[in-house]
Amino acid sequence: MKYIQPHYARKAQVVLLIILLSAAACLFLPRTVRCEESRIAAFVNKSAITSLDIRYTIEIERAYDNHEATYETAAVSLVNDAIEYEIANMHGVVVTQAEVAAFKKHVNENTKAPVILERIKNVFGNDSSSYDRIYIRPKILNTKLHMYHSGNREIHKAERAKIENAIVLLLNGKSFKETSQEIGLHYSLFDVNENEAGIPDALEPYFQKNKRTQQDPLRRFLDKLSIGEMYKNIIEDDYGYRIIRLIGKKDDALSVEAITVNKHSYDKWFRKEAEKVNIYFGDHDLQRSIEAKYSNIWWRDLICK
Repeated sequence: MKYIQPHYARKAQVVLLIILLSAAACLFLPRTVRCEESRIAAFVNKSAITSLDIRYTIEIERAYDNHEATYETAAVSLVNDAIEYEIANMHGVVVTQAEVAAFKKHVNENTKAPVILERIKNVFGNDSSSYDRIYIRPKILNTKLHMYHSGNREIHKAERAKIENAIVLLLNGKSFKETSQEIGLHYSLFDVNENEAGIPDALEPYFQKNKRTQQDPLRRFLDKLSIGEMYKNIIEDDYGYRIIRLIGKKDDALSVEAITVNKHSYDKWFRKEAEKVNIYFGDHDLQRSIEAKYSNIWWRDLICK
């Protein structure tokens, strides 16, 4: 008969692991950091969140002049980051040291808020590993996980099948409108100008003058078409799949009809993957406080009782 480890035994193992990691953390912390600052507050799968991590996160918020950050809000932020890290790890999405170094170099050379950046660095002092793990890595990982989701054909196979079905119907003579209605896809008419404003007004000061406008990505496909002609391949971007047809031209504006299907929602995929994650609070007072203040927090059901 297969042996199934009882729940109380698994919980005891987690508690023992917390004690051992807390003790180990004390050995490697700088002498200026008190041992109690390294207590394990929570685990998200294998990712440990310490009370020192939480204090660092509060000080980061203060560096941004947010003086209302609390111990609970900082802990919630770290749990969110740890969930993202664990989901990324499940799918082999990792942040390399080279990526961290390159990102830090870019931030140091291009930041528009050098005073705030200096404050954040001062929060961590010589603790560069925590600076990388808490402040730098989540910024890189979020982008990489979105890219993984967007480019994964398996995640979007249902949506891809719909757009492939649509192109078959179109090539067999059905109109864009008929095809969209038959399959249940979005049909639209719109104009594409030669140069579209690519940067919101609020962000313009951060871009060189010659890069404040950009050509619509569809333009390179449309310029190859004659009026009435359909582009015979599926156009994919980060958000969905599209089939287009050029239906008119006036001055530098091109009139287009399109069928579009959005890719499977990142948020829905993320929440589904998060169901594989377990959260355990070693600091039970913190757990109770978070559950009282944030009763609707989305990962509450992931907490091991």
